[in-house]
Amino acid sequence: MSHPPMQRGETAAEVEVVPGQRDGAGPEGGPIRFELVARSPEVQGLIEAHLRERCGVDTQAVRDCFIWNGLQSEVDPGGELDVEDVFLYRAGEVFGTQAARTPTAVDRALLCLWVHHSSVRAWNHTYRVDLLMKCMLRFRGIVRRHWSLDGDEAPEVELALRLCELVRSEIELEDCLKTGSQLRYSEALDMVIGSCTGLLHDAEEDEGPVGRYVRGEVAVRREYHLMLRRLHRALVAQSAGKEKDRLEVRKELRVLVNTWPFSSVELSKMNAHRQALERLREAHADRRKQWMRIDEGRIVYLFPFGVNGIDYETVRVRLKRAFEEGAGPVRPSAAIDHFTYHADIWEPRLERAKRFDGLELILPKVRLVVDGDTVEELNAALRFSPMGVHSLRLERSVEDLYPSGLHAAMFRAAREHGTVEVSCEGTDRTWDRLARFARDLILRQLPEALAPRKGSRRGRWASTGAVRTCWCGCCGRASGAGSSSRRAGTRTGRWCRTGTGCWSWWDRRCCCIRLRTRRSRCGTGSAWRTTTPARSGTSATRATC
Repeated sequence: MSHPPMQRGETAAEVEVVPGQRDGAGPEGGPIRFELVARSPEVQGLIEAHLRERCGVDTQAVRDCFIWNGLQSEVDPGGELDVEDVFLYRAGEVFGTQAARTPTAVDRALLCLWVHHSSVRAWNHTYRVDLLMKCMLRFRGIVRRHWSLDGDEAPEVELALRLCELVRSEIELEDCLKTGSQLRYSEALDMVIGSCTGLLHDAEEDEGPVGRYVRGEVAVRREYHLMLRRLHRALVAQSAGKEKDRLEVRKELRVLVNTWPFSSVELSKMNAHRQALERLREAHADRRKQWMRIDEGRIVYLFPFGVNGIDYETVRVRLKRAFEEGAGPVRPSAAIDHFTYHADIWEPRLERAKRFDGLELILPKVRLVVDGDTVEELNAALRFSPMGVHSLRLERSVEDLYPSGLHAAMFRAAREHGTVEVSCEGTDRTWDRLARFARDLILRQLPEALAPRKGSRRGRWASTGAVRTCWCGCCGRASGAGSSSRRAGTRTGRWCRTGTGCWSWWDRRCCCIRLRTRRSRCGTGSAWRTTTPARSGTSATRATC
């Protein structure tokens, strides 16, 4: 289903229903006094009104559990913490409170349908699907405990909960798609179709309004996924030049659209498959067209970051000390004082008499396991420059790739990438995507290596805690640094507020991070030491708290 985006606390349109009779002691549940039809334009408003007016359920609070826009600034304005635990704890309290207000099985089933609607709505507007699925699991566990769902005495509630589980399976299907693995996607698609078939079969035994609603919704989803599987198989066969039974895709899609109430999102995805299939057929039919193939090459993934509060020489000394001590789960295998042979992300000469050079820490190889047929190895290194432009650099070689394979390979470093297994030699830890590995290395391990030893001093300043680092991408997003309403004066470019509360420098040529550290002066007083990027026309500033 497709819905417009909604922010936390936003109210939905009111739908008038006739409230049930009350004895003054509070809301009471009762039979459904409206027609519960799947995919009806007003059905979600009617469900919400029933829960709110007749049961006293705070439907807005339930929906907000699946909307975390602005939660970071609400819980941690500095953007230094991961709000996942706080978010799930708050959601669990809301779920428990609202579940206690549904006295009958029908009311409880409607609450599950409202959660289904809220989760689908959130899925259309977020890439944090891991957090979304954890929230759905939290709801299932809490309501099962509150409602004591151990037997078969509430079949409508079980059907509604299984409809929520189907959404979670579809989210996992999309996660497999974002890995670029045809094998994993095909297996997950078969599992989703099997789940739809099983839920349809069980819903046939329930003749109540909830059973009819579940049948109507799942029947549409099953037809949608069946068509996606046919289109996917036709695309794979056509890519290999082996399409035997030609799929009349336009004709079949026209029949489906006139038969089933597909949403705009579902129609868009099927149409995208149709366009891809038709383009492939045109390319195969024209013998004069040439196909692009990458015989061999290499891809470099860069994760730029900054270090706040200490200069380059201190960074170099502390990193070499940490390298000699061999601390941390990911331990460098070598430390090199120069890397002038390739700059990657920066103009070699941005300041007079300075080059993009510096210290390079060679890390153990990073290994990605996408599926049983796809295992990739990357060379890894941390580069630190006197200009303040540091980066985690991951490099891999590729060969015999067509455009689809090249796209999947270039997508590996994205935060939106699907779940894979990432490991690093010398450690038994694993990560679920390459971006998580980079974030863990830069935001957790690296600050420990750069932290001063207890009792050390630098001039008149004594550090009050570990040095923080900040990781940003080309989009200018940052995480792990404190926020402030102050803005430093610069002559070129501008300061941009990022989604995590940090200030980022932006212009047409680069993106780097303004970083801060809280320091105390010999134990008395405090000040903010603010460092602007090492660029021509900028300077460091200091503002008293």
